[in-house]
Amino acid sequence: MNDLKSKGLATYDSLTGWALDFADTSKAALEMGMSEEFFTDVMTRLNDFGFDIQYVGSLEEASVKMKDLKNQIADARLEYAELVEIGADPTVLSEKQKQIDALEQSVSHLEQATNNYVEGS
Repeated sequence: MNDLKSKGLATYDSLTGWALDFADTSKAALEMGMSEEFFTDVMTRLNDFGFDIQYVGSLEEASVKMKDLKNQIADARLEYAELVEIGADPTVLSEKQKQIDALEQSVSHLEQATNNYVEGS
């Protein structure tokens, strides 16, 4: 990620984490000295390595990811409400809220990645 950042292709914010900052995958791959296919593969696997990065390779992919994230948020909010209803410990509620906040941040990152994809198309 630091290599991407050094080339102006990603940014890091201590509150929101990493965000990709490029619209054209071909140009980004060239900047990184990789084939577009390899670069795309690396970008799609960042989440497997613990990064909350939303990479968009197509509008269809973005739509599927967004639907999944929204479903996860709805489920987490329902679980939160159930926890409140049963009088769960504040620590448990806080952890569930952190999960909801992280999912909402992922939605924000995905929206930005989708905008970057559309601008680069």
